Amino acid sequence: MRSPSSSLQPFTPQTPALLMAHTHEISDGALVPKRNAASGYASTWHRHDCAMLLLPVAGRLRSSDEISQDVLIRPGVFVWVPEGFTHQTLTQSSAQTHIALYIDTAFFNTALRAVNVKPGAGLAGVRIASPSMTHFTAMLNGFLSSGAHHSGAMACAGALMHESARLISRQTTLENTEKLERLATVEHAREILLSRLQEPLRVDALAQELKLSARQLQRIFKLETGMTLDAFLARERIAEARHLLESTPLSIIDIGNAVGWGNPSYFSRCFREHTGSTPGEFRLRHRAATTTALL
Repeated sequence: MRSPSSSLQPFTPQTPALLMAHTHEISDGALVPKRNAASGYASTWHRHDCAMLLLPVAGRLRSSDEISQDVLIRPGVFVWVPEGFTHQTLTQSSAQTHIALYIDTAFFNTALRAVNVKPGAGLAGVRIASPSMTHFTAMLNGFLSSGAHHSGAMACAGALMHESARLISRQTTLENTEKLERLATVEHAREILLSRLQEPLRVDALAQELKLSARQLQRIFKLETGMTLDAFLARERIAEARHLLESTPLSIIDIGNAVGWGNPSYFSRCFREHTGSTPGEFRLRHRAATTTALL
């Protein structure tokens, strides 16, 4: 849904006025987080002279922008709005709380390039938040609701900016609730698996943690990633093993244990299948290449 061009407004701290209602603000210049808990919140079509990260905390909002139809947003997602991008937001529940994190465009573009994303208006849209992002949003909401200026608030704001850049690099925008729910499940499963690389995969236990059946979890994960849980875990274990072989003096047995392959023969076989060499051969090649580069 597009707004008429005559309704476009540059962002200033007072425009639109409703944006400032019931807010607390902390700023370090490049990051300005604002909390809004106004009932009946509504912003008319407008745009900002900076980028904006919209983080729902409670309730439901409807977001529209210049290139898409209305999208219902709720806690567990985030909305990325580039500089100069026309949008509006309306409350869809009796009560709502959200945080708008205003970010200097050049500052955020640096974060995007760090994860190999080319900045641009094409990045606008709604995406699923990771559990880490949800955690930092809750922390930031606590800091802002207290009204206290706290270095922790700016640390949370910075973490949210970098996490949003990482998620933008991995996710397309979302336009339907069913897909949003699936991607939320996949993101949560990924974070759990990555935090437990050294543990054996127990699909039933993971599914129970995510409040799904094992069959549902496997189907959703394959649908959204194109990979089975086993294949994803093997890929991440190999990536971590490569990192440890290159950057630490840990023994190959210890590295195998660290990535969940306690049997040295099995670790070596899996590593060869994915890289074409054994862990020992890989480490020797890396050391030789590093030595040559230093000469």
